[in-house]
Amino acid sequence: MKSIVALSLAAVLLAGVARAQAPLQVQPVDALPKDAATLPIHVGGRVLHQQAALWRQWPGTYFETAFRGTEALFRVGTGDVILKVSVDGGAPVALVKPAPGVYRVGGLAAGDHQLRIDIASESQAAPTGFEGFYAPDGTTGRALTPRAHQIEFIGDSHTVGYGNTSPTRKCTDAEIWSTTDTSQGLPPRLARRFDADYAVNAISGRGIVRNYNGFAADTLPQGLSLHPVRPRNPAHRCRLASAGDRHRPGHQRLYHPPEPGGEVEDPRRPARGL
Repeated sequence: MKSIVALSLAAVLLAGVARAQAPLQVQPVDALPKDAATLPIHVGGRVLHQQAALWRQWPGTYFETAFRGTEALFRVGTGDVILKVSVDGGAPVALVKPAPGVYRVGGLAAGDHQLRIDIASESQAAPTGFEGFYAPDGTTGRALTPRAHQIEFIGDSHTVGYGNTSPTRKCTDAEIWSTTDTSQGLPPRLARRFDADYAVNAISGRGIVRNYNGFAADTLPQGLSLHPVRPRNPAHRCRLASAGDRHRPGHQRLYHPPEPGGEVEDPRRPARGL
């Protein structure tokens, strides 16, 4: 009797290990099945709903859904992007510059699952599109549990994760793009600590006061002011730093010298237009 119980317990444990170690399968499919139902979607970050797609350009965007079954589908729109696809918090599968179209997430045990897609790359050149999650036959959607908190990160290249997975400091533009991974940066790490949603309000090379090396382009506050969903709550406005503040900004005090004739503003003064 004891042997039977031990064997049964071993079988259960082995089944659990097999489920945990099963490789996630993410493959393109020819088309969306005609009977595919739309799955619920939660969006993290700044997006624009337009022409049946979610368009995004600010870094760190992520999309989540929940379902019951063994597989789910999602559709990628246009634009060069690196996607990190993960299920139930497992190791992600990277899709580098995936072609627009439908993709199948499979290799899952029957049951309840949460699917997440992180935008790892930065998209300064142009926006990219995401066209939602779908349930093939045999899969049903589940309600997503909303998070109680959201963190708004306002920063710079460090916040974006600029080249943060590169093994060297000398990179070509293509290497910088391929080694920038916002999903491994500070915002998602801190947000996970507090089980919070987050948005990354940052552009590599764009500063609060001035841009890197003084190049001519909108500063970060100017970019935020042009975004259609910029928060307008008075509580989000900047205030002047005071002598009694405990916070002491560190690395971002104009560490790169301004160009000759370039304007240098008091770093304690909030940038104009924020």
